[in-house]
Amino acid sequence: MKVRLLLLTLVLTSFAYLHAQTTIYASKNFEKAGVTEYLSTSLGSVGYWTSTNTKYIELRSLSTTPMQIGKVKFPGSNAVYSLKTTQGGLWCTHPNGKKQFFKLLPATYRSKGFERAGVIEYLESSGDFTTYWYYTSQNPRNKIKLKTLRRDGKKFRFQVKFPGQKATYWLSYQPMCDSDITCLHPDGRKQVFRYYRWND
Repeated sequence: MKVRLLLLTLVLTSFAYLHAQTTIYASKNFEKAGVTEYLSTSLGSVGYWTSTNTKYIELRSLSTTPMQIGKVKFPGSNAVYSLKTTQGGLWCTHPNGKKQFFKLLPATYRSKGFERAGVIEYLESSGDFTTYWYYTSQNPRNKIKLKTLRRDGKKFRFQVKFPGQKATYWLSYQPMCDSDITCLHPDGRKQVFRYYRWND
């Protein structure tokens, strides 16, 4: 019985690790006007960068388990920051007691120059990979919600189409952290949407 329980625990832990997604949060104008600060979390690790300094800094986690974040420090500093996730974001309590809210950013994927040179196409996905929005760098405010027609869970893919159109597309991903999305067009072309980390 103990062996079965141990095996089940290992399988579930492996499943959780495979499906873990990096979560990215943003806070604008807190320390300095016009500057956006970013935090990313994945399996207990926490990273920090800003819109003016995109170098990724891995923060030291004081948590005893890899799935929690809790309290963190910057490298070479003893100042402790407390992090707490909430619906729609994350609260950061600074060592001086100030509280800063980081808004949860959507899982975003980009494809550069596939249909037209210089144009970036975007896909945004819900956390469970069941809902997708499409937009381009030419019109970023016009987000089109794609209609999901069917799901092939064994192959980790979804069939979608644009509203009012007959042509269908297959969106597929790998069961691993931060997988890219491959889009199979109706004419057989394959387009890769890379996972966007907001620091390039």
